Amino acid sequence: MSAERKPVDYDELYPGRFLKAGSFGDLEKKPLTIADVDTDELEGNKGKKVKGTISFKEVSQQLVLNSTNGQCIKAMFGRTLKDWYGKRLCLFIGEWGGEPCLRIWGSPDIDADLEVEIKLPQKRPIKMTMRAEGGKTKPVAAAPRTELGDESRKQLAAMAAATSLEALMDIEADIAVRVYTESESGTLTRALAKRRKQLETQAHGQ
Repeated sequence: MSAERKPVDYDELYPGRFLKAGSFGDLEKKPLTIADVDTDELEGNKGKKVKGTISFKEVSQQLVLNSTNGQCIKAMFGRTLKDWYGKRLCLFIGEWGGEPCLRIWGSPDIDADLEVEIKLPQKRPIKMTMRAEGGKTKPVAAAPRTELGDESRKQLAAMAAATSLEALMDIEADIAVRVYTESESGTLTRALAKRRKQLETQAHGQ
């Protein structure tokens, strides 16, 4: 850490081998060139597990490859790993389980925006859009965590992943049949309106 700048996020107190969302702010949506793709046995909450890792030319830290990010990269560059080398990734800070996490924004090396369906065990598929270049629109931000339960956070994550007004309408219909606190209802209503405006702006710009 530079002597001219104090850490501002918890992750910055524990710098290490891997990229972390909390210390990633300056790199958000900036292209990083893939230098190497490998696997490593890493310690997790449930013991050691073999996971994919990606190294970049521009930074010394590696990206641990979870299933969501792996599916996004495969959709852009194919399943043959040698085709990933030299390609550029743009990452952004998303959210998973109420905590910040790194997600794939897109790549300058794809010709057009690409919609990807993410399939995870025992979860409904979600759609994410890989951007052909860095953009200004960010996913809906979560409200303060103290106001939201797990179900509300899931709905916010689904809104952030929605790539069409039709998908957003499905989320809105699902919210309508569930019970939330007054605070959660207000937060979800505001988030729906904000995400709808974002998607309408994107649609008009195409």
